[in-house]
Amino acid sequence: QQVFYVEEGKVKLSLENNLGSPETLSPEEIILNRGDVFTTFGRFSWYTLMNSRIMRIQQPKHSSVRRNAGEAVTLREHKGYIYPDIVDAQSMSMVLRGNIAPEKYNVITTNSFPLGIGVKAPVAGEKGRLPHIHRPVEAPKSELLVNQKGIMRFMAYKYLADENKGVKVGEFMLFRGDRVLSLAGHDVEFVTDSKMLEISVGPYPGT
Repeated sequence: QQVFYVEEGKVKLSLENNLGSPETLSPEEIILNRGDVFTTFGRFSWYTLMNSRIMRIQQPKHSSVRRNAGEAVTLREHKGYIYPDIVDAQSMSMVLRGNIAPEKYNVITTNSFPLGIGVKAPVAGEKGRLPHIHRPVEAPKSELLVNQKGIMRFMAYKYLADENKGVKVGEFMLFRGDRVLSLAGHDVEFVTDSKMLEISVGPYPGT
């Protein structure tokens, strides 16, 4: 699985078949604008249509995690828009558009995805899901948080196995464009109206 996030600019994508040749899977080109997120299990090529800044995350080739094809992606609605855009069901290629900004945390992937993708756009003063340690606690899965809008206070936690609890080890502010890789646990406070993109290592182990 690959995740492709356009922080700035505009990008054109073309999915490829198994022979590496571009193929038309949609009557329209796959155009990604600022704030759009694309994920796929297939091959693709891309080029920028203007000066752009891109973040790309790829599942390691040696990873044994495989998506359960029997799990259906849930389509949701936000202000009249249905998301995510399913570009190609066979390669599970889909797009989360930048205008999708639900106040509550929404995940567009299913539990078995190697890389989970979630988005949240809370109002000022809201706090996250309370301090939490990533599971499994003996080998916590990492999460990448990207500040797409606003100001956030990030608090980092570590797990004390002998006491079976998490303890706060530090905090700092995140401004638009900042990102943090959370390795053990965290909490987030949204100082202003904000928007956060979260990409997590799967499969999702539960709460």
